[in-house]
Amino acid sequence: MSGFVKTSEITVSGAQKAAILLSELGQANSIEIFKNLKLSTKEMKKIRVAMELLGIYNPQNEYMTKREGMVLEAAVNYGIRNCGFKPHKVEVKKSYAEMEKDEVNKMVNQNPDAVANLLKAWLDD
Repeated sequence: MSGFVKTSEITVSGAQKAAILLSELGQANSIEIFKNLKLSTKEMKKIRVAMELLGIYNPQNEYMTKREGMVLEAAVNYGIRNCGFKPHKVEVKKSYAEMEKDEVNKMVNQNPDAVANLLKAWLDD
């Protein structure tokens, strides 16, 4: 079996995407987003359960880092396509995930409603 290439497709539910993005945004930005979300009790529960299932983030875990990067990239792409968000110049010293996280935080500051709409769409998945 040495000739096989290891591949794995990362599948993440909408609630898990929302949970990952909210945890990446940090407390201050998450509070700003929650003001705009107006979630139902059922939606709040979906996020809470997803956070519990995701567990504690381990940056040494390749699957977790790929999953995080995928969610951050999806959020930035959503902002570019749907909200006129313009990413800033790339800082070479940062990892790809750190750059994406910075861009999402900038998007929250520029247009928190857009990020709230993305989270709402993911919850409706």
